[in-house]
Amino acid sequence: MNRIVLVGNGFDLSLGLKTKYSDFLFYFFKSKLLKSLDASKESLGRQYCGFYDGQLLKILIGSYYSEHNVRTRIENVESLEELEGLKSLMKGHLRIEVKSMFLERIYESNRESGWVDIEQIYFDLLIGCKNDSIDLTIEELNREKENLTLELESYLEEAQNVGLDYEKVTLKHKRIFLEPIKGEELNYTSSNTQIEPQTVYFVNFNYTSTIANISKILSREESYPKVLRNDIHGNLNSLENPMIFGFGDEEHDYYGEIEKLNDNRYLDHIKSFDYLKTTNYKKLMQFLDSANFQVYIYGHSCGLSDRIMLKQIFEHIKCKSIKIFYHKRENGGDDYRTKTQEISRHFSSKNVMRETIVSWELSEELPQIS
Repeated sequence: MNRIVLVGNGFDLSLGLKTKYSDFLFYFFKSKLLKSLDASKESLGRQYCGFYDGQLLKILIGSYYSEHNVRTRIENVESLEELEGLKSLMKGHLRIEVKSMFLERIYESNRESGWVDIEQIYFDLLIGCKNDSIDLTIEELNREKENLTLELESYLEEAQNVGLDYEKVTLKHKRIFLEPIKGEELNYTSSNTQIEPQTVYFVNFNYTSTIANISKILSREESYPKVLRNDIHGNLNSLENPMIFGFGDEEHDYYGEIEKLNDNRYLDHIKSFDYLKTTNYKKLMQFLDSANFQVYIYGHSCGLSDRIMLKQIFEHIKCKSIKIFYHKRENGGDDYRTKTQEISRHFSSKNVMRETIVSWELSEELPQIS
């Protein structure tokens, strides 16, 4: 029997990495504000002390304040909320024009709920382009998405370099990754059984190198089990395994309508076609067929943007257990129930779903950085 560990962004967050989309948005706006102050003063004239005009954003800062004063204020800002406060403080002397509807929707979603699903927002806009219900063409949407992806990739390349002690991190998680599979967690065997996993297979949905570093350390162990890794969504700045960032729910009600358009521009950022660039997806399917397996949900949100792949894993005849490693909240609660609700959307049979998911009392908290 094998163990499949589905690794999502919650794992990187548990290690202290600033890899939330809100972290990216804050960095993006702040870095462009600072960049605006580096514009050529000869081209700006006396009326302005800052100017930036990029694919997604335009910034204009009036010379009412000294450049040093403005730079200091921007450098001291530590959140998106404080950036909004800075705009109010500087009144008409700081103008930020978001030139991308995609970026604007992402920003508004984050401001309203504190959480954002960029891939879902892309698909919603895709439907809007199809129905002509928004003032945006499919060419413009895809161009905005591609520009934003480049910005995100650049940010994550920097965000992952936080000097983590991976020997220490690996030691903290080693017991969980390599421990025997308990019979009470399975849907077909007696509770007093323990099964040593033949292979621990990391299916890494993150773009960062954290799991690569950890799996290399685990692979040095000569003891059982074998450790393998599949960077299913690609790697940062890689030509061999490029970053996959799109939408993956081919069972969505509108997906069939998009296919019937006979316009391939609408399929440019559907994940299924990106998976064909490498053999990673095929290797995952082959691994599923190789032996019975238990699934660990390790920081993965199990959202609909990965629905097709997750459905193939969860509903596979050899999937005998899904164990959730939940996030413990500050109020003492956790997100176990939310995770089960997300997972349920990937099951056609709810009876099979209830038999397969390990109960809360047998589940564990995802370890956090100490």
